[in-house]
Amino acid sequence: MEDALAGLSNLLNAILDISRIDAGVVVPHMKNTDISEMVQRLGAEYVNRCRHKNLKLRCHCKSDLHAITDSVQLERIIRNLIENAIFYTERGTLLFSARGSGDRLRINVLDTGIGIPESKLTNIFEEFYQVKNPTRNHKQGLGLGLAIVKRLARLIGAEIQVRSREGRGSLFTVWLPASAASSILSIYSEGGDPIAGRHIMLIEDSPEVRIGFQLLLESWNCTVSCAESGEEALKIGKEEGWRFDAIIADDRLGAGMSGTQTAIQIATHAGRSIPTLIVTGDTAPERIAEIHASGFEIMHKPVLPDELSRRIAHLLR
Repeated sequence: MEDALAGLSNLLNAILDISRIDAGVVVPHMKNTDISEMVQRLGAEYVNRCRHKNLKLRCHCKSDLHAITDSVQLERIIRNLIENAIFYTERGTLLFSARGSGDRLRINVLDTGIGIPESKLTNIFEEFYQVKNPTRNHKQGLGLGLAIVKRLARLIGAEIQVRSREGRGSLFTVWLPASAASSILSIYSEGGDPIAGRHIMLIEDSPEVRIGFQLLLESWNCTVSCAESGEEALKIGKEEGWRFDAIIADDRLGAGMSGTQTAIQIATHAGRSIPTLIVTGDTAPERIAEIHASGFEIMHKPVLPDELSRRIAHLLR
């Protein structure tokens, strides 16, 4: 049961990633990124994984390599490529490197794994395609990693190239525009616990989920007003003078107003912007785009407590 749940969870998260990218919800944050630091850090992280599988990991990178890119999405791309290389390589070496090449920068992930037939190279970036998994065994992966890589590369303006020989291995290259080194200062102040003592409006039509959210929020010393529909939330809001620090709402609330529509109405009555988190299990790109267009934060079910607390803290700050 645990294996099945893990497989389904991984599948859902990957599909949600693709849906969010296709819906235009994932917005790149381009900045000067230290590629040398990223390569060295990821190399140190994966060396034990390779050693456990009796693989040799070689990592090469010159210092002071920088690129204008989205560091978070680039790291997701590289991690997917390294994970694939480890998975499909039973013996030999993995080479992970970065170097400048004219006005561009290239990041290479080279393996001595099973390789890819030349006739299949155009298929590997398609959803659910795997070179050697005809029985669709989820323990052998989902076939979504490279589909996500392709979309993320397009999102951040990177180029992905692949060369491979069946039975000999594969070389994946990520091309990025290079940039001169520059210092980037990021300041983040905790400012104490931003959640404790806050008044949260919770809108959820499922009794079990609503109770779970309520108990979790109360364990963080929040005051929680609960509603199972948009109409009930508006009634409670009027009674309490619209004095909410934040709103957490399921988007689909049965036959009445959606969570997004309800949150907009509450903010209108309150005469001010209220930090709002829309929680949904909907994966339709057009639905996700609609929520994103409202300006509210979006979070997909199932919701993990640690991630929920971080998102609420971010909203309240």
